[in-house]
Amino acid sequence: MSQHLVVVDRVADWEGQLDPGLLVTARDYIAHRLESRSRQLKVINLCRSHRYLSTGYYVSLLAEARGDRVIPNVSTVLDLSRKSIYQWRTGALEVALGKRLSEREEESIVFSVHFGRTDEAALQPLADALFEHFPAPILEVELRRLGGWHLHRLQIGPSKTLQDETRKHLTEALNAYLGKRWRKPKSHAPSRYDLAVLHNPEEPMPPSNKRALAAFVKAGYRLGVDVDLITRQDYPQIAEWDALFIRETTSVNHHTFRFAKRAEAEGIVVIDDATSILRCTNK
Repeated sequence: MSQHLVVVDRVADWEGQLDPGLLVTARDYIAHRLESRSRQLKVINLCRSHRYLSTGYYVSLLAEARGDRVIPNVSTVLDLSRKSIYQWRTGALEVALGKRLSEREEESIVFSVHFGRTDEAALQPLADALFEHFPAPILEVELRRLGGWHLHRLQIGPSKTLQDETRKHLTEALNAYLGKRWRKPKSHAPSRYDLAVLHNPEEPMPPSNKRALAAFVKAGYRLGVDVDLITRQDYPQIAEWDALFIRETTSVNHHTFRFAKRAEAEGIVVIDDATSILRCTNK
């Protein structure tokens, strides 16, 4: 049987809200194995930040190395660090958004998920699904209407800036969560291929607008293709993908042509290929 441990930056921040016997500082957790605890630990990482190489990140990393179960785990932290990573995993969820939010008039919806719970009943099914995919104490979510509803932002929320009422809601959600059986994050079949889509977010009249790019990502998810939206800064990493789809206005004396040539040199399938760009430019 396992026992719970709540790791925080400062115990004083949570006094009177959580059982003192559950609390331990991140510094103490990292420095000591707590050998007196003979059972497997279930670690709730409530550090103020979970950014890469932060104290919160190391708490999750060390918990996994010690064989403890931790929320959020390192995989969740890394998955939520880049939109191109979590977007393909949430593609199927967006299909249901249109039906549930069809009567909403606003252009964007921002809400928080605390251990799988949110205040608005209409958004609870989405909160359940997001928490199942990305178990984290706090998830900050932003939905935007772009033709249909899309998940615009998803990230692990910080615990350091919580208002009193929000902190109370988080504490209630945590206490409820402690009584539940822990489940592993929903597994996903590995993608068959990795596709890079080169685009320029600042281009005034791009070949594919944001809505079309989002459709590419969702279509790839359904077909088992991991679609990453990349920019010219990703040129050094081009060999990491299986194929390149250029959705930026092409030209010969331009980085799009260099991308196409580099992809061909690496043996990567590319559209438009360098010859097509050359012919189109010179016609």
